[in-house]
Amino acid sequence: MNVDDIVFPSKRIYAIRFGASDYSRDFGRNYFSISADQIELLYPRSRLAMAARVVGLPTVGTPFLGLIIDKEGLIKGASIALSLGFPRI
Repeated sequence: MNVDDIVFPSKRIYAIRFGASDYSRDFGRNYFSISADQIELLYPRSRLAMAARVVGLPTVGTPFLGLIIDKEGLIKGASIALSLGFPRI
């Protein structure tokens, strides 16, 4: 994943979005097989957040794809995203 090649040369990009489902699928995995601590997503999410910050672009995180009744999972996912630099919306 070379974020710099995507972000830096273009003036047409207005935000960077990370799609955890797409990323997982690219590696032959299902989004629902991601661990509870989401360690598999730590590097790509961090990398995108850093690239966005360098060029001054807003970031858009992955929507919560767990069960609607999983409030703990929602809060944990949001906390991780916030700690990596994804904004509150």
